[in-house]
Amino acid sequence: GCSTIGQASSDGNELLIDLARLRDAGWLTDADVAPALEFREQSVNFPVVKPYRMNRLRLAAERFFADARQGAREPFWSFCADAAHWIDDYALFMALNERHGGVWPQWPAPLARREAKALRAAREALADECNFWRFCQWCFHSQWMALKTYANERGVELIGIAGQRGGGAVCRCQLRPGADAQKPAPRSAARHGPGVERGGTGAAPRRL
Repeated sequence: GCSTIGQASSDGNELLIDLARLRDAGWLTDADVAPALEFREQSVNFPVVKPYRMNRLRLAAERFFADARQGAREPFWSFCADAAHWIDDYALFMALNERHGGVWPQWPAPLARREAKALRAAREALADECNFWRFCQWCFHSQWMALKTYANERGVELIGIAGQRGGGAVCRCQLRPGADAQKPAPRSAARHGPGVERGGTGAAPRRL
């Protein structure tokens, strides 16, 4: 029931961002990345890990955007400019998903139909939330490229592992009249890395 304008195949899983690197950048503290009491070495407690990591990503983003130093965000905005062909739609979709949840064809009709006026209003109302999701993608890609460079310099080639995501491809989908709202939406591929420890805090990538 959808026609896809393009795939946001570059979006990465924000749950795999290394929180220790965000601490090293000054956006989190040691206390922020201390493991939760519910973490166990033997297994991943996903119902605990996801809110733990998302809360800290939001805290890091808040501190990042509050940084008043000149040029502090230039690498971020440069990344956003290079990724403009997918990241704006991706960020808007994720922001709308946080607000409305559920199945995207069941969102308010003007948004589900991608009416220009509704999308403009959403971008303005959810500007901060959109920037949060851009921040997450910037962190993921920065860490992925650092890991890739480290490996390549030592003669190791890394291959991205495809994962299913909902991002920009869905946001660039437009329902046609009579479309089946329950039909699965197209999903985009994401590379899995830099990595998550069993406890879920995201220690530094292991040396290859």
